[in-house]
Order: sequence, then C-alpha cells, then structure tokens
Amino acid sequence: MTDYIPPDPSVAEWVYQQRAAEKERARRLQSTSPQQLKHLVRDRNEPTILRASAMSKLAFSSCDRPLVPFSCRGDPEVPDILLGLWSDSCGVPFLEEVARRADGVWSGVAATALYGTSAYHAEGLKLMRWVLDHGTLEAKQWMVGQIYNLARPLLEHAFTADGIHEARCWIDQHLQETATRRPG
Repeated sequence: MTDYIPPDPSVAEWVYQQRAAEKERARRLQSTSPQQLKHLVRDRNEPTILRASAMSKLAFSSCDRPLVPFSCRGDPEVPDILLGLWSDSCGVPFLEEVARRADGVWSGVAATALYGTSAYHAEGLKLMRWVLDHGTLEAKQWMVGQIYNLARPLLEHAFTADGIHEARCWIDQHLQETATRRPG
C-alpha cells in the first residue's frame, strides 16, 4: 500500500456537523420540563431524532417501571403521546393485528400498548384476554407476567398453574369496571 489517499474533507465536515447536532440536541433536552418534552414530541417540524430522544426522556422520567410497557402512572398522557407518534390510520390497526396473532411476546406488547391508552383501554383489555385464551405458550406466559407487573401485588400465583386464571380474573374485573364507568 504505497499510495496514501487522504480522507475526504466532506466526510470530516459531515462528522463535525453530526457531533454538533448531537450536542445541540443534548443541550435542548438537558433541562426541559415534561410539558416542554411533550411539546417537542408532538411537533412534527422538529427533527425525528430530537422527537425520539424527547419521547425516551419523557417515558423514562415519568414511568414508575420504564421497562414495563406503558406503566406510566405518573403521567397518563405518555401512552397516548406514544400512540400518536404513529398515525391513527396505521398505528392502532397494526397493534390490533399483532395482538390478534397471539404469537409470541410482541402480541402481548401490542395488547398492553392499547390497554395503556385512554382511547383504546377497553380494546386493549379484550386483546390481552385474547392473547391469554388463544396465544402460544410464550405469548401466554409473557401476558401473565405483564399482568402481574400491572396488578402487583394482587396476582399472588402468577408463576404457578393458577397464574393464567388470576390474570383472566384481573382482566374481567377491569373490563367490568370500564363498562360501568361508561355513560349510557
């Protein structure tokens, strides 16, 4: 290798610009309030990477268990904001389809995602029940574990043979509560 080719100056400039943009994103997100984060996430004129970073910061700062999907008891708007990032024309039907497959962990994640929103709460509960009734073993196990995380400490036997029955009872109870809250 005798011919040295110096790096292209445009590549170095691109790397410099990317690092500068990353520092600017970090600066903008450093001391933002939850309301400002929500505004950033919803503003479609902001760069996608900034919106994603703001959503991540919002989810991890407002959720009591951020690794459990939609456990944001501190800020009930977060699941609705996340669902709003997908347009309703494709997000909700996609989640419903994935949940109805009842095949693997993602079916439970999709059902729980809908359960966590205010607009699709009851539908999410029904889909959680569907996963328990029709899912693969992996889907059922994950759904029982998820309900255990949501209902703790009410599901005493989540990791025994009775876990699936307790999870069904929890869903049925919440479906009844949801039905009695609706006017008419």
